[in-house]
Order: sequence, then C-alpha cells, then structure tokens
Amino acid sequence: MKMQYPSSEEVRSYTSEFEVANSEACHKGFTGSLVLRSEDGDGVVVYLEGLPVYAYARYEGESSEARGSEAVKTLSGRGGTIEKRPSDEESVRMFRTYMEYLGRDDNNVLVYEKEPVRVEERVFLATGDDGLTKAEVPAGRRVGYARTEKDVSRYFERESADGYSVSNDAVLRYGNGHLTEREEMKDDGEPLLARMDTEKGLTEIDCEFERVFPETGTSSRKIDVEFDIHGWEVVRTDLDEDERKGGLLGGLLR
Repeated sequence: MKMQYPSSEEVRSYTSEFEVANSEACHKGFTGSLVLRSEDGDGVVVYLEGLPVYAYARYEGESSEARGSEAVKTLSGRGGTIEKRPSDEESVRMFRTYMEYLGRDDNNVLVYEKEPVRVEERVFLATGDDGLTKAEVPAGRRVGYARTEKDVSRYFERESADGYSVSNDAVLRYGNGHLTEREEMKDDGEPLLARMDTEKGLTEIDCEFERVFPETGTSSRKIDVEFDIHGWEVVRTDLDEDERKGGLLGGLLR
C-alpha cells in the first residue's frame, strides 16, 4: 500500500532514530506527519497536537504491514531519514476522515497506548454556579490517551471493554464497550482537580499529555492533584480481572 499523509507546505529531512523524533513530536505538541525511510522499511505517523492519530509501517522486501498503534511501536525500533511535514489541524482531521472513507480506518490510532499503569480510586471535583460537582471513579489501569471522544468510544467498543475516560471537563463511563454514563463536570477546558489517596500511577509513565501539580494534603493524608489532560485519558477497569482469570486458568492448566 502506498504511504499517504496530510498535505504540507514545508518538509525538513534529517537522520534520527524514530523513537527520538516521536518523543519530540509528542512533547512539543506537533501537528503533521513524520515519514521514516529506512533500510528496514518505511512508515508514517500523523500527529494532532502531539498525539499520534494515524500510523502505518511496512517491512522492506516483505508483504507484512503494521497499522495503528502497532505501527508506532514498529517504527520506534527503527532509524533512518525522517521527513518532518507540519500540517494544520483541519488538514489532519480531513485526512483521517478520508482514510475512513477509503476503508483504511484500521490505520487510525484510536488510543495512543502506553504500558498500562495502575491508578487508584479518584474523586474529580469542579466548582461552578451550581456549587461543587463530584465524580467518583474506581481504580483501574491507564492504557493511554485519545484525542477525541469519538476515538474513545470506538476504542471501548472495539475492545468490548469496561472503564472510563476523563477530560478536563467530563467523565465518560463504559460497560462492555458501550457508553453507560456521561458526567459533565464543567465546560471551561481548564485543569480538573482530583482527590486521591496516593500519588502512585502519576509519574510511572511519560505523561506527555498530562500535567500534574500536587497541592495541599488533608488530615486523612489524601492529596489534591490538578490534571491538565490534552484530550482524553483512558482507563480500563477490566484488565485486573482479565489478569486474575488468566492466572487462575494458567494454574489449572499446569
């Protein structure tokens, strides 16, 4: 399949490991494409405000291809000539829509997946004209970040997963892949305050899309953390259960 990416009026080429270029694009909120050409095969990752939203990789001399999140992982192990092609946000959104129209939506990265990290129970708090609004969420495993609510819903549906997703303004809850509840906390896009028992899970991954500011403690030793989430943080509540089932089954089969 021919590599495709959004239009760009500027192209800058340089030699680098793709993992380094990807990390820089994420941290700097890059919008556009990184095209890798290497001896191991070519590939492209398209970013929207620093988040991979489309990726495709192919293997030199083989028919094998990698798509979506798997393509990002594949390219991260390669190095070569990188073409940096900045684009505007609308061009990236139109490109993804066009890829869906062509039936290539399996290249779209619904959730930029990281190594799952456990996060404990949290209570999100927001104040407004109606007073204090609370949203309590259970413990789970943070699996990554999504740029849009549509991508979040498609991810949970595809995985038939249980969990929730949180932005700076809202909490979405999912059961068996379906949206079960939407809680609007506020609508200003400003950081969201969370009350937690522990800082565990806050710094165990590269939080490119989440800025954390510890605040004052309380008599019960809880902490307040201000989350500034660029897009949606995605948390699965069914992974621990799957691991327990796997461990039990593994023990029975030994």
